[in-house]
Amino acid sequence: IKHVHSYDFFHRDIKPENILVSTSTSYFDKKWLSKGFYEHNYVVKLADFGLARNVNNRSPYTEYVSTRWYRSPEILLRNGFYSKPIDIWAFGCVAVEVANFKPLFPGSNEMDQIWKILQVLGTPTNINLDLKDYNDAPGGRWDHIEILAKNLELEIPFVQGISIKPFLSSTQLNDLIDVVRNCLLWDPKNRMTADRLSSMPFFKDTLLQTGEEENINCDMNEDELTNKDQAMMFAGIKPTINNINTVSYTHLRAHETELH
Repeated sequence: IKHVHSYDFFHRDIKPENILVSTSTSYFDKKWLSKGFYEHNYVVKLADFGLARNVNNRSPYTEYVSTRWYRSPEILLRNGFYSKPIDIWAFGCVAVEVANFKPLFPGSNEMDQIWKILQVLGTPTNINLDLKDYNDAPGGRWDHIEILAKNLELEIPFVQGISIKPFLSSTQLNDLIDVVRNCLLWDPKNRMTADRLSSMPFFKDTLLQTGEEENINCDMNEDELTNKDQAMMFAGIKPTINNINTVSYTHLRAHETELH
């Protein structure tokens, strides 16, 4: 997601079914792996970019994108323009589901979907209420919901919310809770970017923080790309090579076919 967003695209359909996990032995040649060119047991890829869009698109987007359970509030409430934050919302939903093996917001229809979000994150505004002691809901404030709800002739009820923590009760997941809290915020402007999320403690000592995924140099001589470098590229990990020449992606693709 961080890589996709860095090029000003957003996926629009992040869900568990679009995360492909293969054993490295089924993805790469076993003899080649035995030489230590790829040290990980699995290859994980984000798939299905059929709904992906560029952030510079100026046409209104359809609301019928992404699977309902991972659909962000701005889509559910028919906001015609949305962007990268919808992927961040979906990531938060998927992260909880991967951790506890249950979907976080399994709505049976769009109205039920909104209700399930309200039950957890609370009402993001004191809409239609005069609450002097109103505190922000677990999902934060989002006053724009009043306009969107009015356009749909909906009344948003007041719900206190219960926060994300009960869904990730293990103390070992406290760092993940912090990540998810910053993903599942009503206001898309308040959700953390993928770049900021990757700097949080949960991702410490991972590729996101070590910088190995940063800035592949696309002007490299193909002879200077080792087999390990090529394996890293195919696995979505960017090698760090400083020499500046020319890389032949035709050569790399041919090598990938040979490995398969």
